[in-house]
Amino acid sequence: MSIATQLHTKKYITLATIILFSGILSILIIFLSTILGINAPDDEKSSTYECGFSPFEDARNRLMSVFILWQSCFLFLILKLYICFLEQALLVLQVKLVMEL
Repeated sequence: MSIATQLHTKKYITLATIILFSGILSILIIFLSTILGINAPDDEKSSTYECGFSPFEDARNRLMSVFILWQSCFLFLILKLYICFLEQALLVLQVKLVMEL
């Protein structure tokens, strides 16, 4: 093997080691938190509402997929417009800098 190939392989081994270590560490932390965590539910915390109001309907209804679809569309639209305006502003700034030179 050439030296360049060895250095390239060493980078991937280092990256794989870091990913493996972080995965093992996160699984260990999750496991320990479920075993050692304090789980002391009381009646007030286990009730539907802590404020004392009776629920009008089931509090654990499923979220409508149409709402999620509209929300993601609006978020995409806002981010897309932001990127377009930012790109235009950077282009104008670049042209101004080139014109000054």
